[in-house]
Amino acid sequence: MSKPTHRRQRGPPDPNQTIASFAVNTARLAGFIPGKRQPLPGTQKLWEGYMLLSLFVEDFKAWRDYGMI
Repeated sequence: MSKPTHRRQRGPPDPNQTIASFAVNTARLAGFIPGKRQPLPGTQKLWEGYMLLSLFVEDFKAWRDYGMI
């Protein structure tokens, strides 16, 4: 059985990102699933997403400093 060869293509980031879209994207890191009628994420999901984002940034800096990237 062969693996699917298609990948989801993403465009460039939006330079006019709003605070609401930043909050939703940050909470998505913590498992928040936005919907049409879904309100904005709560403080718990925002905090969890922010902690993951800061961890990713620290890891990237470490990889860059050790020449792994």
